[in-house]
Amino acid sequence: MPPTPLPLRILVAEDDPLHRALLVHPLLEDGMEVQEAVDGESALKAVFGIAPDVLLLDLRMPGMDGMEVLRRLRTVSDPPEVLVVTGDGTAATAVAAMRLGARDYITKPWNPEALLTRVRNAGEHRRLAVDVRRHRARTALEGDGPQFLTRDPQLRRRVAAALGAAASGVPVLISGESGTGKELLARRIHALSGVRDGAFVVVNGSGDHQVVEEELFGVEGSDGPGLPARMGLVELADGGTLMVESVESLSEALQERLVRLVAEGAVRRMGGGPVRRVSVRVIGVSERPLAEQVAGGRLRADVLHRLGIVTVDLPPLRARRGDIRLLARHFLRTLPTGGEDRVLSPAAGRRLQSYPWPGNVRELKNVIERTLLLASGRVVEDGDLPLEPPSRRPPSPLPGQGLPEDSGVSLTEVERKHIARVLASTGWHRGRAAELLGIAPKTLYRKVRQYGIAPP
Repeated sequence: MPPTPLPLRILVAEDDPLHRALLVHPLLEDGMEVQEAVDGESALKAVFGIAPDVLLLDLRMPGMDGMEVLRRLRTVSDPPEVLVVTGDGTAATAVAAMRLGARDYITKPWNPEALLTRVRNAGEHRRLAVDVRRHRARTALEGDGPQFLTRDPQLRRRVAAALGAAASGVPVLISGESGTGKELLARRIHALSGVRDGAFVVVNGSGDHQVVEEELFGVEGSDGPGLPARMGLVELADGGTLMVESVESLSEALQERLVRLVAEGAVRRMGGGPVRRVSVRVIGVSERPLAEQVAGGRLRADVLHRLGIVTVDLPPLRARRGDIRLLARHFLRTLPTGGEDRVLSPAAGRRLQSYPWPGNVRELKNVIERTLLLASGRVVEDGDLPLEPPSRRPPSPLPGQGLPEDSGVSLTEVERKHIARVLASTGWHRGRAAELLGIAPKTLYRKVRQYGIAPP
């Protein structure tokens, strides 16, 4: 039995109380959710706050008029369908409003049945457009070949268990070094779940705690000066999946709020306001073993217990060397510059096999992508691989296997020293260092700031 569709969410922006009531009443009678705005400025705040399906917009309002609202809505990434409401029924006004993005035009006085028909059509059009975008994204996700390639028996069991629990909707915790495929696995879980048609929203837990809290839970705003009302990522992920990167970097208070979100299915924005019911699947992600994070006091134990109903630890690529050639051949065939005829020479395969891959699968993919741009022949030779010679390569330990000088120190300190060595080997060229580490430049920048790494 298909799920019952949610009622259309309508915003009515009209300064005249009588006309506003005449618009709102039939919409409420039809079962729609309706919010009111008395001028253009409050209408824009409400657009960001509640993400309406349809905006009924009066053109003549004090202060910011309807035309200016239309102009500003053109910068919104996912605006509502707009039905312009006015007493001026001239063709010039209608054309001007349509050019600015309005979908339809309603002249005062209006017939309630005609009003409902136009609002329903506009709302269904927007939801259909949203469904099409989600379908295309899901098709691209599911049609991108094998989604998690591995021959490692233990990893195959872990991935199979995670994907097997996808339909249950329970929260998941995934740990593993940068580049091991945590987001890829999270997206596969989402694609195989009952909320696959919902949004997949990603938030990074590191950074200023107040900024992260505003991003996650939104801001209620106020009529006076201050922050405008803004919907948080939790609300945007309603009916879908929220992936929280660096979950251990959330403040203790934010970790507690995340636990309550999973337990209660409700959220309240910063600044107060009503409690909003949400249905969100939460996937927490960490680059370090979760039990270690709890023992070190960076992760609350209840986060592990409440969110870790299913936990998956992804090993580094150097710990599953049997996958290196498998993945390299996959990238050779599937990357845009590759093809079915591209193959590795035995020497190239051996070199890939012996490399430590500090950046894991992401680094391997980047290396193959650069190789395909440089190698002109069908066969990729050893010399085509843009890898550092062994003498210049910074060592990369397995988890729990520190370098001799690192014995007895934490994994955090091992990572800090490893990043510092890679930066030093590149002359502190952060772009090159990020490539060698197999991480995004912004991730390297964040870790440099986090660890206080600086040139000697």
